[in-house]
Amino acid sequence: PWNFLDGSNFTEAQLRSMAKKLEQLLAEKGIKPYYPGDTNMVFVSVSPDQYERIIAHYDLHYWEEEERLLRFCMTHETDDGLIDHLISLL
Repeated sequence: PWNFLDGSNFTEAQLRSMAKKLEQLLAEKGIKPYYPGDTNMVFVSVSPDQYERIIAHYDLHYWEEEERLLRFCMTHETDDGLIDHLISLL
């Protein structure tokens, strides 16, 4: 569910809004965006423990391993429940 846009009915603005929501919730956990921006993607650096908890539920890999950087892309499959579940893992 953390994939690129695929021609769905979601508007770019809606996907950016979802990304902003994820950024805000991550910030509440002390995790700031690695590359701040206004896109449908969120890049964050996580601890090894956080990474292990995330990959126990989602098929992810480091975007950039040295910095422990993950990339989350909002799509038509991304909903509040998915974002909330991700946050609960942190």
